[in-house]
Formats: sequence, C-alpha cells, structure tokens
Amino acid sequence: MTEPGAGAAGQEDRLGPDPPAIRPSVFRDAVVWTGLPTPPGAGQPPTALAVRDGRIEAVGTAAEALAGAADELLDLGGGLLMPTFGDGHCHPDRGGFEALAPGGLFDARWLDAAAPDRPVAQRAWDYHTLWCNPTPPARVP
Repeated sequence: MTEPGAGAAGQEDRLGPDPPAIRPSVFRDAVVWTGLPTPPGAGQPPTALAVRDGRIEAVGTAAEALAGAADELLDLGGGLLMPTFGDGHCHPDRGGFEALAPGGLFDARWLDAAAPDRPVAQRAWDYHTLWCNPTPPARVP
C-alpha cells in the first residue's frame, strides 16, 4: 500500500506491506437454502456456496467455479446449509425474577412457595427458559 505523492523525486513511501489476498472458502455438496424461491425450470436448489472475508461471494455454479482458488473446500455430504446474516432475536437485559436472585440464578421452588394453589409461569431474562410451578391450570368448561 502506498500513499500517492509521498517520498522524494516521484517515489512513493511504503506504508506497509499489502495485505495478502483473501481466498474464498467453498462449501459444496449441500442443499443451499437461500431464502429465495427456486425459479420454475431452474431445477434443483444450489449445491455450493463461497464465502470470502466473512461475506457470501457466490452461490451455485459460480461458487463451484471458485473451488480451485479456495483456501478451504468443505464437502457437506449432501447436508443442508442455511447461511445467516444476523441473529434475529434479542435478550432483554436481566428481566424477570432472576435479577433479584442471589447470583442472578432463579430457583423454580420459589414459585411453588409463592403460589402453591395456582399455576404460575416465569420467563428467564434470555427468553429461552420458562419456569412453571407444578400446579396444573384449571380446565375451562
């Protein structure tokens, strides 16, 4: 990498070495789910995907064409490849009873003691866990 106009007598000073070329990783022999419908007459969904520098560069035959230059060539054995562009859920910061618990760890026995005669459910702060006491809900006639 050089900075134009730097240096003496038309020479450019070097700011450092050029970064090495980033070669792609190619995933092949997979059903690649793109989230797009397969156009009529297009046949099967793509079976290869190329990633370079953390970004999808090519899908299908264009990805297969990069296999010879790939840094990594990964055979997925006919598996399903579902690339993701971001995590579509969030974790509210420390909501629920565990925020009040020692060390932030909720104990579901507290629900039993607090409400032994009615059903109670409490979500964890990450919304991946739900605590329920053993009291079954009443049936609605």
